[in-house]
Amino acid sequence: MLNVDVIDKDGSKLELDKKYDMHDKAIRGSITLYIYSDQCTWKNVAKVTKELDKMLTDENLNIDKYTVVLDNKEDKSSSQSIGVYDFDRKLVNSDNLPKVMEDYYNQWEKENDKK
Repeated sequence: MLNVDVIDKDGSKLELDKKYDMHDKAIRGSITLYIYSDQCTWKNVAKVTKELDKMLTDENLNIDKYTVVLDNKEDKSSSQSIGVYDFDRKLVNSDNLPKVMEDYYNQWEKENDKK
């Protein structure tokens, strides 16, 4: 099991060759999911995220950030993709989740354009 007392912000004190216990509540995780879909809408991003959140909750996994992207690679005329990056899990149960996700993405994009 990983001793979380030895972890600092940049991970430089992380001990090597330690078992990672994905059910350890002290260790935060994130998950990234890319899905090919012919329906790239905020409503579908929200639906996939809710399903993912339920699955991870059922498995008792401690994930605090989601990246969920729907990508329409099948349509050769356009490469449309839509999704959220580093989406806070606490927001998954928000009212009108598709709008919350769209606003979150727009804010994320604005902040990352400055870099």
